[in-house]
Amino acid sequence: GGKWLLLGCVVGALLVWLFRAAINPKRLLVKLLHRAPGIRTLLDEIAFARFMATLSSLLESGLQQTDALAIAAEGFSADHQKQQLKMIVSRVNDGQPLGSCITEFKGIGQRHAQSISNGERAGQLPKALRVLAARLEKDFARKAQRFVLLLEPILIVSLGLIIGLVVYTVFAALQNLGELLL
Repeated sequence: GGKWLLLGCVVGALLVWLFRAAINPKRLLVKLLHRAPGIRTLLDEIAFARFMATLSSLLESGLQQTDALAIAAEGFSADHQKQQLKMIVSRVNDGQPLGSCITEFKGIGQRHAQSISNGERAGQLPKALRVLAARLEKDFARKAQRFVLLLEPILIVSLGLIIGLVVYTVFAALQNLGELLL
């Protein structure tokens, strides 16, 4: 039984090593994290905050809004977000205001879209984006801290169970060894 398990592990490790370029661990990790409900929301929020901060910086440096949107959209690692932003960029290119288009971005509340619209109307879009990015980053930090506080007891109990299982296995092996020697 143990020989087959060892052979299976070796073959599995060899296959992973051979296909490591095709697997792309970073993309795989991002996809896995985006499937977890609580983590996905957190990742979407921080990605949107970074998008807002990048867009604000690009607009402040004098770049055209459509060009700045296209560049800032490349910062998203999740494909579904990139697709949403491409639709928003095309609508802004057609002349629609960013504030009304951004409401279609999944996970963005009406309050955030209203802040962007107000900034556009006041001619202070970069400043409104910077303030919104800072607010979103604070919200993310608070939610991430809560998530870690909830996750900590689960990790402690899991680690305790793993250590207990290892100790039990060692003692069972020692007991069997003692019986063999007698």
